[in-house]
Amino acid sequence: MANNLLSGIVEHDLNPFFLFDARGRALILNQSAELLLGYASPLSFFLLAQRYEGKNYELQFEQLSFRSFHFFALMVARDNDQLALRLYQTLIANVEIPSFLDEAIHTNIYKIIDANIA
Repeated sequence: MANNLLSGIVEHDLNPFFLFDARGRALILNQSAELLLGYASPLSFFLLAQRYEGKNYELQFEQLSFRSFHFFALMVARDNDQLALRLYQTLIANVEIPSFLDEAIHTNIYKIIDANIA
């Protein structure tokens, strides 16, 4: 049941998720990650994951763009011979934010969600 739940969460996540084997072969991609493969090779995402793999489960703030896809952060995790990469999409710039939200306390919702999943 846990594997089905986890795979369902990953598959329906709007943020791209990649799982690679030790040689860089993509084992699991969600739909958002599949869209990105039209703009960059799986190897480029594997190399990106390798660059940050020493910082397991730490959110790394990095501006990344692949044509119309823009990301503000990434997270990498290694488990034995598998390497996972998750990219976090930026908000759409044209969305008008209600004024009452300016006074609210700001937090990173992705950290809260990842903490609950972990």
